[in-house]
Amino acid sequence: MIAFVGRADDLIAVDNLLSQSQQVNIAATIGMGGVGKTELALQYALQNRSRFTGGIVWLSGISPIAPQLIGFAESRLGLEVPESVEDAVGWCWQNWPGLDAVLVVVDNVQDYGALKPLLPSGIRFRVLLTTRRAILGVGQRLELEVLVLAAAL
Repeated sequence: MIAFVGRADDLIAVDNLLSQSQQVNIAATIGMGGVGKTELALQYALQNRSRFTGGIVWLSGISPIAPQLIGFAESRLGLEVPESVEDAVGWCWQNWPGLDAVLVVVDNVQDYGALKPLLPSGIRFRVLLTTRRAILGVGQRLELEVLVLAAAL
């Protein structure tokens, strides 16, 4: 197993951002390409999977969110999204099984304006976005810098 080094403080910072209140929390890791945003999100999800017993869903911000979430809900959660429902994404969030905490990771967000209305609104959801753009306010984002040489090696 390869150790994840150089970002221990960043893992704590992400956790602090996602634990700020009892409302739905949305946080973003931002930085230039290759700085480690996706790996940080992955390590956060892996290291905290016991806290998110309601599930962890990983979505691509490059592709349309709706088909990804609906496919996940049907194949992994056993939900049958009614064809007659107008807001299938909202229906998925509202009918997510159980009551436990859920981590939603949207990797490589391109258009936050289009994504925002598709995100969950329940207090059990924590949303972590990765992006190159400063899409959220200062208190909701973690700006990643290039690793120092010793950590990068």
